[in-house]
Amino acid sequence: MRYVDIRREVLGHINQYSIAGTQVASSYNNQADYLSRIPQLINEGLVNIMTLVKKEPVVYPLTDGERVGDFVRYTLPEDFFSLRTGGFCRVDGGHFERCNDYKLQGKRFLLVPASLTGSFTAEYYRWPHQLPLSPADDFELEEDLDVIQTATYYAAAQLVMFENEFAYASLYNDYESRLSRLGPGVTMEASSTDDVYGFSAGWGV
Repeated sequence: MRYVDIRREVLGHINQYSIAGTQVASSYNNQADYLSRIPQLINEGLVNIMTLVKKEPVVYPLTDGERVGDFVRYTLPEDFFSLRTGGFCRVDGGHFERCNDYKLQGKRFLLVPASLTGSFTAEYYRWPHQLPLSPADDFELEEDLDVIQTATYYAAAQLVMFENEFAYASLYNDYESRLSRLGPGVTMEASSTDDVYGFSAGWGV
């Protein structure tokens, strides 16, 4: 979504985009302050949404590891937020498995035992893309439309927080309502479980 469209949505929520069909000039009342604050507020909204409600998983191949003692250390990408549960995966001899034989070191490194063979991937949640503080009108923010539109309500609410309590409450309630409807789709992942009790051999009760 282009920044010019994001800005128009935010200003439209607070009835500050146009007056009698004419676009509001930046010199009118607090318009310049609104315009300068919108990018930062959109960024805050995106972080709230995508680290708390709608986390975006990314699959990252682990390559070019560095030997550190009994481990091989891999550098995680800059947008790494957290490792998804069961997100460390191994392919060895054509067999894919999710395993827990790893250690996280700080926020940017993942340690894998040097004795572990195969190729590895990390499935992680990322930080959202961010707007620069002075974005060009044609700057494209690459996030899902529902996420961006929810963030516009957050930004609009923050703009009027100290000026109009009713508008703030209404916009923030709309933001929270949209937030509650966001989230990853419901999926099912089937996997086999080792027969540790020997039921398949007829030893079960």
